[in-house]
Amino acid sequence: MSKLLSNGIGISPGSNRKLILRRTVSAVSILSLLMLSFSFVPVAKADPTLVTIIPVGYIPRGVAYDAGKGEVFVTNQGSNTVGVISDITPNLVATVDVGAQPAGVAYDSGKGEVFVTNSQSDNVSVISDLTNTVVATIKGSFGNPYGPIGVAYDSGTGEIFVANNACYNGVPCHLNVISDVSNTVVATINTATFSSPNFVAYDSGTGQIYVTMGCSGCPSNIVAAVSDVTNSVVATINVGANPEGVAYDSGRGEVFVANHDSNSVTVISDRTYAVVATISVGVGVNPYGVAYDSGTGQVFVTNEGSNSVSVISDETNTVTATVSLGNQYPSPHGVAYDSGKGWIFAATGPGGLGSVTVLSDGTKSPNFSLSPNPSTLSITTGSSSSSMITVTAVNGFTGAVALSQNGGTSCSLSGASVTLTTSTSSGSVTLTCTYGTAGNNGVVVTGRSGSLTQTATVTYNISAAPDFTLSASPTSVTGPAGSAETSMITVNDQNSFTGPVALTSSISTAGLTCSLTPTSVSLGTSESSTLSCNGSAGAYTVTVTGTSGSLSHTTTVSVTMNSPSNVAQAPSTIFGLSIVVFIGLVGGVSVISIVLGITGYFFRRSKRARASPSRDKTTPR
Repeated sequence: MSKLLSNGIGISPGSNRKLILRRTVSAVSILSLLMLSFSFVPVAKADPTLVTIIPVGYIPRGVAYDAGKGEVFVTNQGSNTVGVISDITPNLVATVDVGAQPAGVAYDSGKGEVFVTNSQSDNVSVISDLTNTVVATIKGSFGNPYGPIGVAYDSGTGEIFVANNACYNGVPCHLNVISDVSNTVVATINTATFSSPNFVAYDSGTGQIYVTMGCSGCPSNIVAAVSDVTNSVVATINVGANPEGVAYDSGRGEVFVANHDSNSVTVISDRTYAVVATISVGVGVNPYGVAYDSGTGQVFVTNEGSNSVSVISDETNTVTATVSLGNQYPSPHGVAYDSGKGWIFAATGPGGLGSVTVLSDGTKSPNFSLSPNPSTLSITTGSSSSSMITVTAVNGFTGAVALSQNGGTSCSLSGASVTLTTSTSSGSVTLTCTYGTAGNNGVVVTGRSGSLTQTATVTYNISAAPDFTLSASPTSVTGPAGSAETSMITVNDQNSFTGPVALTSSISTAGLTCSLTPTSVSLGTSESSTLSCNGSAGAYTVTVTGTSGSLSHTTTVSVTMNSPSNVAQAPSTIFGLSIVVFIGLVGGVSVISIVLGITGYFFRRSKRARASPSRDKTTPR
């Protein structure tokens, strides 16, 4: 006898699936699927390793990764809280109070919100990942008591699908559909003809919701495929006993289901709804949670009964590794994959204070980074400047990082190492450099920890500092004692120096007095001052000093003052003759010359007169 779905189409009890396609499949979609089938490239895989174990609340159950914040949300069923873990440290950074016995948790990437099913409160809490506070509580007939369990976010419609596990007290088994815009229930999907729904996964490739339905001793154990367009069941697939966790493998277009009581995992094709594999060899006892690792193409399954995590290759559908969590952290339940870190977060602890075990899938090994701030500095010669070098843990790195720099004696680091821990994911030192000459220098800071090496470069652009020069012209003056002798002192700017320069003078020995006019100049261009000195006879060195702030320069002027004995005297003899005799002789010669000149003049006149003929007497005179 067949069971009727809400649309009236029946399923034979012996059938392992029911297919009702509500979507139109285009030629492009078929081509895309064919291309996917032939172009899938296996991703390199490595054995998972333990990163850390993070204490959380009591009885942790559900786990969800928030890609927007790089955080992981964990429901603590025993303490009615949700723990928020940063994947940077990684550490617990917040605890949010929610309803009674929170179970499932899902991240809504469209709103930046986290939806939490409170199984005993019969409601759903909505947490903002910005404030880590409850921004809404959605009430409804989820299936009180112990109703809402599984939850998944549908990115195609912006809706939340909630599986209500309780199917008694007159409440039929069903799914609720919540709008993340109004935070209200917008649809109810009745699944009363099947077993009670447990957990939910969204298949982004087909836009369908996969729901595990069954229990220990239930007459049927199935997975239902629900269309997010019609909000109706479009297919059912028979799986193992008491199916719990379910995850969508986007790399293969497959759905993985943990069969808790069968100790197996069922693999379903989302194109044909056929069971393509049942994995039992290597799977631990009582598999519970399932998470798909898109970085490696592996599926991680928590085994509640054997305190372990099984790693399944989605290429071969075989268990490739099993990670034992030990008796200290037993009964793992929910599990989530952190694509930002390549980590797997598994909730562990059946009672009392629980924890979250963090495993690395090997794709993103622990490391550290170095970053300078600023990375480029412009300074002048003689001055110093600093850059902060920050060491940051990557992928859960912990340990000491030794630091060095190649700038020689011109540079120094404020510390020789930085130690990073799970609670201190970054640390800083200061690089300080001082240069005496202009130029460009790149200083490389190197961090080392074991085989890991990282570098950061700080570029120093050094220019000559603004300055001034002093010069004297002339640099040496000589004069008689008591006279004023001067030299021009010129002040020139260098490298665009501006500002006042005070001028002073000092004299090597006493006996000379000097002054400067003016005693201060302001530079923008060349300026000058007159140095004037007078004093007693002697040789002096005058030092002129120019000062502006911390800058100081000097120039010197040699001053010689001669005594009277050193002044040039008139000669006492000329040509061997005394000055008096010489002057007398010069005077006598001068008189004789004048007399002879006059006598010669009249003699010549008289001689011309005698030589002239007599004039004609008849001619009037």
